Amino acid sequence: MGKESEILGVTFVDGKYFKVDTLVLKWKFYAVCNAVLSKPRDAFEPVSLHLLRTKCLPILLYSLGAMRLGAMQLSMKNVRDLSVAWNDA
Repeated sequence: MGKESEILGVTFVDGKYFKVDTLVLKWKFYAVCNAVLSKPRDAFEPVSLHLLRTKCLPILLYSLGAMRLGAMQLSMKNVRDLSVAWNDA
């Protein structure tokens, strides 16, 4: 495993290929989801979904803005990891 560097909350892994460590992003995402969903126990489902979309989803998408998608392709593992995290919420 290569050396890791964190820039603006996104962890990059040095190595032969450009990689982003999605583990920390998933931890932050799950923490915010748990906080959002645990507070309003009797909230309507549309309200909970709106909170997830506005407060939690940007945490997963933040790493995508740190990369130039035209020049570098995301690995399928990273895409799958982020997709699974969103579907688990």
